[in-house]
Amino acid sequence: MIAKKLQFQEKFVLYMDILGTKNLIKTQPEVLLDIIKNIASNNRQGEIKNKLADDGYFDNIKYEAEFSSFSDHMVISHAVDTPLALLSLIHIAIQIHSLLLERGVLVRGSITKSSLYHDGNIILGEALIKADYLEKNESNYPRVIIDNDIVDLFKSHINVGSIIQDKKDDKYFINYIDSPVILGFSEHEVVINSKNVKKVIENKVLDKNLNERAKSKWLWLAEEFNNFLDNPKKTRKISNN
Repeated sequence: MIAKKLQFQEKFVLYMDILGTKNLIKTQPEVLLDIIKNIASNNRQGEIKNKLADDGYFDNIKYEAEFSSFSDHMVISHAVDTPLALLSLIHIAIQIHSLLLERGVLVRGSITKSSLYHDGNIILGEALIKADYLEKNESNYPRVIIDNDIVDLFKSHINVGSIIQDKKDDKYFINYIDSPVILGFSEHEVVINSKNVKKVIENKVLDKNLNERAKSKWLWLAEEFNNFLDNPKKTRKISNN
């Protein structure tokens, strides 16, 4: 049997790392496994839910992506010529952030673009190496940062507020903190969602079992979230155009 020729493509890559997994594996391994299986199942279906359609209701975005997970890492890739590739990666990152945050778990990562071979469990290429480096060395806080080399490609998303710039280090990252507004929920739903998230964050900040490294990540999130609560209407919604 002749093996299929290895094909590298220019791809956008979303690379995400679940934080605090050593403790989760010791204390709640089933919870961690359930989270990863849930994310994998949703993204292997080839669609992103909760896109605001022209008629004001939520619709689905169909897309073509490759998804892989190994240990506490997740990789989602799109060919650069795939329609809505950047928007779908933004939505996936927001969904993963939100799912984990509800369970008191943080994630960080990066989005970059370069050569990659991604077929099921086989992932190889410069894009993965670069994404892994950015996540480990530059992401720092629980956020998905955008590679400086491709920030310009996200200009329209920056304009509508789904990508924002961190004042601490000037890094651009996916704005999952304001996601209820960005995804078009009503103001009433934003308040309900905000209260739930605020409670999770406050409990973590006050958790005496957290080490200083872990607490610093929750403190960063608390500051970002409080900025949002001070003026939630300041965030602009994604345009339907």
